[in-house]
Amino acid sequence: MYAVIMAGGEGRRLRPISSDRPKPLVNVAGRPAMSRIIELLSKHGIKNAAVTTHYRAKDIENYYNNSYEGVNLKYFRENTPLGTAGSVRNTLPFLMQDSADDSFIVISGDAVCELDISRAISYHRRKEADVTIVLSRTRDTGEYGVVECDDNGMIKRFIEKPSPAQSFSDTVNTGIYIIKRSVMEALEEGRNYDFGRDIFPNLLSRNKRLYGICDDAYWCDIGSAGAYYDCNIRLALAASSTDSHGNVVNGVCVISSSADIRECVIGDGVVIEGECSAYRAIICDGVRLCKGSSVGEGCVIGHDCKIESKAHIESGAKIMENIEIGKGAIVMGGTIFGDVSAKLFKNGGISVKEELLSGEYALRLGCAVASAYKDGKIGLMYADDVREKLICDTLSCGIRCMGASAYELKTLNGAFKSLAAFSARNYGFDALLFVEIVGDYAEINVYDKNGLYPTRTFERSLSSYLA
Repeated sequence: MYAVIMAGGEGRRLRPISSDRPKPLVNVAGRPAMSRIIELLSKHGIKNAAVTTHYRAKDIENYYNNSYEGVNLKYFRENTPLGTAGSVRNTLPFLMQDSADDSFIVISGDAVCELDISRAISYHRRKEADVTIVLSRTRDTGEYGVVECDDNGMIKRFIEKPSPAQSFSDTVNTGIYIIKRSVMEALEEGRNYDFGRDIFPNLLSRNKRLYGICDDAYWCDIGSAGAYYDCNIRLALAASSTDSHGNVVNGVCVISSSADIRECVIGDGVVIEGECSAYRAIICDGVRLCKGSSVGEGCVIGHDCKIESKAHIESGAKIMENIEIGKGAIVMGGTIFGDVSAKLFKNGGISVKEELLSGEYALRLGCAVASAYKDGKIGLMYADDVREKLICDTLSCGIRCMGASAYELKTLNGAFKSLAAFSARNYGFDALLFVEIVGDYAEINVYDKNGLYPTRTFERSLSSYLA
């Protein structure tokens, strides 16, 4: 049987742990997550695998080359995202080379598991299934596809990432499937398809043979910092590879004998000076903790950060990569993205990486804009992307939190900068924010009552609020 390893994920929720590499190459208790997946395939006799790549594809291709642990690898790079099923459909020419089997296995390259693949394959053949989904049990079903089977194992229904009220089962989709090639052959090449949202519901509606098999062995989707931490600790304990203080060290580090570092996950090249302390934190590659600094429980310190002497990072804080926390500073929590005043303003507007504007940062930015126009009337427009709409909605929440009025202007066929400038002037807004995603950045052009970009006083006000 051939396999398809899905390795296109960017791992945004896992940042800053994954900020310098694709998610499949994130180190888990000594080696990348995808290495563990390939080793699992090899253990169960699978010797040929297609690898679907997208984000930082070259990193994965260069790391594994054409084979690893006796498994031959063939890469299929997506220039534009095709979805989970669309990316697998892209590998069909490779899968057709397997003349011995009409089915293949799909597995995520960024999960960690000890599931019995051979048992699942035997079950799939015995049931003569079109699709067999490997299931796992969990109490927290909100991040997964929930599946319900009848007494014979046939799938009755499922729902993607349900709310607590919608969760009708504790069995969830692990992202490991055994699929007949004919299912892929029926899909149009080059189209975006998702297994959970498109393919499985369609097959179920057509009374195709979908089965589920539950495996109680260990499985973990390392999609969040908490899951990543727990996975590292569990695997290191099982392999007796933690140090005397319960730390998982993923590389070569220098840790002072006078430092009190306990139950942490520590990356390569980390330097921890004397009298430092850290407990149950994630400290990424290249971090330097200077003398007397301390890191609280649940913190994540991004790669190549420097925490100066006697600085304190409160529990639960997340420090993004390449940031320096000054001597004696106290970071109270939340997410720290760096020197706002140096990076925020660009080309006559506000420019922030798009991934940072979907949550807390966008809320704070909305508050900052409102603080510059106390009791003001602030307009919001976006080009035509649903992500831009989400950013506008979050900015609006921040604006309203500060007591200012927020008005979203809607257009039938999308908006553009000159229309935003005209609207600011025509409707007399104190400020109008126009959101447009350009590449990796969200560009926010700000126009005043005259349809012009505000003064430097506005920039200083925002920088002061966000500092």
